[in-house]
Amino acid sequence: MSSLPTGAAVAVRQAQAPQKARGFLHIVRHGAGTNAFYIVSYHQIARTGVRPKPMLAEGAQALIDMLEKSVSTSASAKSAAPSKTSFASAPPTSPTSG
Repeated sequence: MSSLPTGAAVAVRQAQAPQKARGFLHIVRHGAGTNAFYIVSYHQIARTGVRPKPMLAEGAQALIDMLEKSVSTSASAKSAAPSKTSFASAPPTSPTSG
């Protein structure tokens, strides 16, 4: 067995239309080393003349966390299919004594 994709799978992947950019991130680092902080703003291409709201990330790990959160938020917004399981309607469980 080969771990490489078959020719048909590669052709389908290449045939998909490329996504158009809707905007870009502008990340500015201030400082160096562990004292660095980052200012992040998202500029939308379609909205000219609108100044984006900058966000502050205090340190590299905070920047990574912020970017991961925004990616997971946008991915969950794309999948708008409602879940059949609702945890809010489930009754609370209580510990049983033996």
